[in-house]
Amino acid sequence: MKSLSSQARFVPVAVPRTRSRQLISSRAFYALVITGAISVLAMLAAYLVVQGDWHLAAALIFLPVAVIVLQRYPYMGIVAWLLLAPFLMQTFTTAERQIYWLIHRGLAPITLGIVVVSSALRIRARELPRLRLPEYAMLGYLLVSILSILIQNPTPAQTLIRFYDAVVIPMCLYGIVRISMPGKAFIRWLIPLAFLLTVTQAGIGILSWVRPGLLPSAWLNYVGLRATGSLNSPSVYTTTLVFGGLLTWHTAMNMRRGW
Repeated sequence: MKSLSSQARFVPVAVPRTRSRQLISSRAFYALVITGAISVLAMLAAYLVVQGDWHLAAALIFLPVAVIVLQRYPYMGIVAWLLLAPFLMQTFTTAERQIYWLIHRGLAPITLGIVVVSSALRIRARELPRLRLPEYAMLGYLLVSILSILIQNPTPAQTLIRFYDAVVIPMCLYGIVRISMPGKAFIRWLIPLAFLLTVTQAGIGILSWVRPGLLPSAWLNYVGLRATGSLNSPSVYTTTLVFGGLLTWHTAMNMRRGW
């Protein structure tokens, strides 16, 4: 008598034709969209090179790679912002100013938009979290502040730019952390970055008092009055040192011996 295992036969399971057609059509659609986007970016990059805006062309060339990296690792947007933005507060040329706009004013909302869209389209496995009281309070604050600036401020354009830099950008950084919920990998990047930020800003602040001639003139607006590092703001400078110093001190106090 033959055993059941010898009598068992492999019966292939056929994928329904409608489902297979849907998969093929979806892949073809995404391939078409990606090809079209790359073609448009290539034409724009060529046009910018002809116009002499090579730095914008380079940014467009690296844009697809940046989108993929930020979609996979959203916390890298925060890491890049913390690493580059403090040294771009004061610019000397038009190209540096455009890079400042891209990093300081563009990186955080772009990263947040990539995370939201990829989660909404289910490209990322993690779904969008529900808004809670802190998020609703932040949205309400944004709405009331913008209405107040538009109605009561005599120069709303300039005030909105300052409001965007001081309030909207930090809220975008909070949104990235809130939606992506980074783990230990983000902490491993954040700790040495906080230490580097603290050391460099403290060093620039000391040099502004001891040897101001070694620093760019744009970093010396408060020389003799307050130390501001490269941030050109005493309050932002103090907040940065407190943030980086406390995080570095907490890490050092909890580090195992032998490290």
